Amino acid sequence: MRPLPAVSVLIACAAMLTSCDHPSAGGTARFFVRDFGAVPDDAQADGGAIRKCIAAAQASGKPSEVVFEAGNYRVDLAPVVGGELVSLPVRGARDFTLRGAKGGTTMLVFTNPSAVGVLFEGCTNVAIKDLRLDYDPLPYASGTIASVDLKAGTFDLDLEAGSLAFDHPAFLPENTKALWGMTVRPDPAHGVTRYGPNVIGGGAKISLVEGRRWRLGSNQWFWPPCTVEELKPDTRYVHIPRTYGAGVCFRNSTNVRAEGVTILASPGLAFLPILCGGEIAFVDCHVRVVPGRPLSSNADGIHARGLRGKILIEGCSFEGMSDDAINIHSSAILVQNIVSPSEIIAPQHSWSVRPGDELVVMDPQTLAEKGRTTVASSEPGPGGTRIRFTKPIKGLKAGGSFAEADRIYNLSEAGSPFVIRDCKFLSFRGRGILASSAGGIIERNRFENNEGWAIDLGFGERLYGEGPPPGNIVIADNEFIGKGGILPAIMVHVTIDFVASMQGSRSADLGVRPFRNLTIRGNTFENLSAPAIRLGGVEGAILENNVVKRTGPAETLKSAAVEVDNSARVVISQLTVQDPGFASDLMLGSLLEPGGQGVTFEPAGLRVDDQRK
Repeated sequence: MRPLPAVSVLIACAAMLTSCDHPSAGGTARFFVRDFGAVPDDAQADGGAIRKCIAAAQASGKPSEVVFEAGNYRVDLAPVVGGELVSLPVRGARDFTLRGAKGGTTMLVFTNPSAVGVLFEGCTNVAIKDLRLDYDPLPYASGTIASVDLKAGTFDLDLEAGSLAFDHPAFLPENTKALWGMTVRPDPAHGVTRYGPNVIGGGAKISLVEGRRWRLGSNQWFWPPCTVEELKPDTRYVHIPRTYGAGVCFRNSTNVRAEGVTILASPGLAFLPILCGGEIAFVDCHVRVVPGRPLSSNADGIHARGLRGKILIEGCSFEGMSDDAINIHSSAILVQNIVSPSEIIAPQHSWSVRPGDELVVMDPQTLAEKGRTTVASSEPGPGGTRIRFTKPIKGLKAGGSFAEADRIYNLSEAGSPFVIRDCKFLSFRGRGILASSAGGIIERNRFENNEGWAIDLGFGERLYGEGPPPGNIVIADNEFIGKGGILPAIMVHVTIDFVASMQGSRSADLGVRPFRNLTIRGNTFENLSAPAIRLGGVEGAILENNVVKRTGPAETLKSAAVEVDNSARVVISQLTVQDPGFASDLMLGSLLEPGGQGVTFEPAGLRVDDQRK
């Protein structure tokens, strides 16, 4: 079978990404933190000494490395710049590396639970290697539910020894961007830890009862809502003061690399590359749970936003996060005011535009594409950024939210091409890979994540406005191991309503097909509790040589192994279903393009049922 046109290009990009690295040791000046007073394992604050070493390395004007010995360093907060809390800031560096001892036996322990750990900002050719990152105190409150009051709608929580208390500054409104919590429960039947998924919102009153016992309400702001009826005494619970910070953040930088880095805790994201370009690589990086702890990071593992260039995520692993493992996307540009069909004003957010960038405009209600254009110029101002187009867009809509105004996505900073390979996705709350990108390869990974949806190619929800609609993506030679999750392993879906998305809605009635050129090939799905693949809103896909099997106790499922609806030009070849628990091998919905333009089979005339043994 002929591959889709984008596949060969993506494979070539994958080969290029494999070889990217930043500067070699030859001719590099080395600066040792011990020479500036940072001594491992002495229980003293080392942040000031490390920051002096970083400053000296940058001032040398040479390619440089800041070198740590093995052992633990306690890193206190740097002087606050612009209100941002950062422990180790590296700004404007060029040809610069932070390097620990080989084998990752160097630990940086950050002592402010609301602060970014390491920030690279405005840098070129920078790397962080062979380091472990942790926080003390941990950036959340954790304990055991002591009692539940159904009438009052409250529960009492006994905090664990060493846990943050709710009167800690980390829980102040100015130090947190989201406040919520969830139960953390072992699931021996599936060999995982269940993180929620039901959560308690942060709007309810929290008060001290006595000693280490606190009383929390059950106010919800998130789906699925958790009520006190679902909470049981003696259940472990964690409450999270999430920030926009990260253990390692690369911001507005070019050619960045993290290699051999393990993050054990973070107040927000574990790794955050944002508005970066060139070659962006995460190799042998891990987000891990320390035995006895309820969580690793308070948010995603790798959250890649607004990237230009080549992205490589290879040989990494993810567990214990309170959210997704990998999220690659661009932020929507909100049309706030319309000057003309060729000029808008948009409130500045986590996006950038440059002359020549390609833009796509999406209707907020129908999610249909309204047109494409390129940037002629952009000019920031007090009322927002004024963006001029080279080609006018007819029928623009303005407004104050993603529900009413057109969204514009910058395809030039949509995180493509990306390669995610040889990674492991273990127990955590959320999706394995969420890719809203214009092109990439997901290959040779192993998914064992809890909730089922290992790969989510979605578009449309109004809460975050992430996009653009993903396309030109190859999903090949991966293993998907069921752990009792109730959502499809590979899910391609359009939705306007975030709640519907979380509930696994097919959203076929929206009628739009924004997803283009998908290849799902050579994957193995084992012991699933939900469909292996669910496609909706697709225009052009190949499903080839995928195997769905059962090696453990059989389940009786109401769904088909593969479900396809509201799609066109979908080709299915050699789908093997060896799991008798599914109600059928294949479900074809009523909104498919009719006739041979909907779903076809290769070889011609072969139906999936013909292959079943």
